[in-house]
Amino acid sequence: MVLRQKLLCQTALFAFSICIGMPAIAAPFTISTASTTAQTLGSGSGQTGTVTSTGSLTVSGSTVAVTISGNNATLTNLGTITQSGSGRAVRDSTTVNGLTINNGSASNTTATMQTTNADVVQMQNAGSSITVNNFGTMTSNNSSAGGNQVVDLAGITTGSNTVNNGSATNSSALMQATSADAVRPGVNGVVNNYGRIVSTAPTGSSSDGVDVQGNTGVVINNFSTGVIQGGRSGVAGGAANAAVSSFSTTINNGTGGKIQGDNGSGINLDGFNANHTATIVNNGTITGNGATGDGDGIDVDGPANITNTGTVLSKNSVSATDVGLSEGITIGGGTVTNSGTIQGSVASGNTNAVGRGISFLGNDSTAIPGTREAIYANANVINQAGGSIIGDTDSAIIVEGPASGFNVNIDNQAGALIKGGLSTVAGYAINAAIKTGADNDTITNAGTIDGSSTGKAIDLGAGSDLLNLRTGSVVLGSMDGGSGFDTLNLGGNGTFGGAINFESLVFGNNAAWTATGTQSFGSATLGSGATLSLGGASAALYLGQLVGFDIQSGVVQNVIGNGFNVFYDALLNTDLWSRTYALTNGGFLIASNPVPLPATFSLFAAGLLMLAAWRRDTRG
Repeated sequence: MVLRQKLLCQTALFAFSICIGMPAIAAPFTISTASTTAQTLGSGSGQTGTVTSTGSLTVSGSTVAVTISGNNATLTNLGTITQSGSGRAVRDSTTVNGLTINNGSASNTTATMQTTNADVVQMQNAGSSITVNNFGTMTSNNSSAGGNQVVDLAGITTGSNTVNNGSATNSSALMQATSADAVRPGVNGVVNNYGRIVSTAPTGSSSDGVDVQGNTGVVINNFSTGVIQGGRSGVAGGAANAAVSSFSTTINNGTGGKIQGDNGSGINLDGFNANHTATIVNNGTITGNGATGDGDGIDVDGPANITNTGTVLSKNSVSATDVGLSEGITIGGGTVTNSGTIQGSVASGNTNAVGRGISFLGNDSTAIPGTREAIYANANVINQAGGSIIGDTDSAIIVEGPASGFNVNIDNQAGALIKGGLSTVAGYAINAAIKTGADNDTITNAGTIDGSSTGKAIDLGAGSDLLNLRTGSVVLGSMDGGSGFDTLNLGGNGTFGGAINFESLVFGNNAAWTATGTQSFGSATLGSGATLSLGGASAALYLGQLVGFDIQSGVVQNVIGNGFNVFYDALLNTDLWSRTYALTNGGFLIASNPVPLPATFSLFAAGLLMLAAWRRDTRG
């Protein structure tokens, strides 16, 4: 009798009906009514399983609702698949290739897959490959808060996999996890999101929208209707250790797309060195918010190439010990190209944090606790027309750490803004809008660098640095060359003032600039057709070696004094015989020994004596 019942059940299963209470064999299935029998697709290739719009599959205990054991299987759910216990809704039992899971369809957005206390979809075998297409709702309720994802493909290390949430015509698709990551792509995984990928958690711990984890090659495309939101970070992950030879992540956020961290960074990718890189293109909005900790807009420990036409914002950072840094972008090197807004802010009432625009710095140093490692690659910022880089209460751009041997290049183009702010944290340093460190720097400005709130616009720190000012340049605040040999290079036309600790002042050919206030330089070179004018209250210019000053009949032809004076070092200009010469339109070129030159100039005086290219005629 028992044998006869078993045979009848197997026959019924083969005919796609359900034999409740008996284990299912690996066979295709269609469920059109309520069922509680677990299913298996495989081991043959190309098997299909369907839950129709009138059907439901509900499995309890620890049993997997649908087990996959064959290649090229397709599971389509147009109704409801529920695992109400501690088991997963879908899982592979062996390495399977070409699996496709469809939850809903272009015409069915009400399909639901959900679990109570386990992953909705998990692939546990390294060589498996899968495509997940969600048009409806996939939910992991994660009742134990044990870290149960909606889609967990982290175990895939050699295969390929794709997660599609929604489509160009479906922005209502939802993948949602509670107190867990929503999606974990495997190695080289692709996530295409048109709907919402959301992780919620009261504490934000281990609750990211998409968690790359230690898997390289992941590509995330968040389209114009897409939202990726994490209880901690929107997107997270990173290399497991410094020994990883190559780790890359690519993230594209479309116009209108949103990536946000509710208690963490918008994007947080950990790394250890130059082998760990990221490419990020943002045309939408990326925001971080530190409710109980750090909350940067984009935080990449290694080098990153970032293109931003939208908004990257850090709302807040909380630190119980050191001053919190709320950074729009913080990276270990690389290039930021911006024509949108990058901003670091601090929430109202937070008195132990500062808002910073962009930080270039390495990881926390293990050799010297409390300090940072050097940057891991060249640091470049290209701020294009319409671009704003703002530190609400700190630098707009800062480079920290010891000398790296890499170069720092900042190009603030016409119509662009770099603006720093004044810290309200007691005892915190007053930093310039742009502050660089021990490496060699080149800053080119044709836009606005605003350090008016602190009185400091540019602080070049150590290294041999070049500051290029071009037509349209506006610099509000002081320009400090710092230590090393530093050059202020003027091209086009404009006004400059507040320069200190520059060893060299150079006017390009046909440049025409007005110096305001009192400034001093170790040498001054006027190119062909260039003119220097003096203006503003108490204008005076102190210069060491003079090159290209056109003196004819006792008058300096290419310096327009406007009644102000220029002082030169008689010991460095012996062919001027310590004479006084008239400046065009009033004022004088006056010998002075010594003149108040930059502190580091004495180290270079001997070399400057060899400079040539004079255009002097001292007759008369």
